[in-house]
Amino acid sequence: MMTNILVVGEHLEGKIKKVTFELVTKAAELAQKSGGEVDLVLIGHGIQNPSELGSYGAKKIYVGESPKLERYNTEGMTIWDATATQPKK
Repeated sequence: MMTNILVVGEHLEGKIKKVTFELVTKAAELAQKSGGEVDLVLIGHGIQNPSELGSYGAKKIYVGESPKLERYNTEGMTIWDATATQPKK
């Protein structure tokens, strides 16, 4: 059975946190065993080099980018429309 894995990444002031690289790497190992793929979601503003995570195993990278998401707040997160953002490779 093919299983895709979704990783929700973390960043601080646009810099992707180390734990995100670790999670994508482990998810890629697990997905490979099932023939699946890893998708990654990053939400915020000014996220630096999200495509770099492709070399760690993320096949699709979705970036929710908006100045309203510069600082975490529940209002900003609830208004973000995931369907409005195209995957970046």
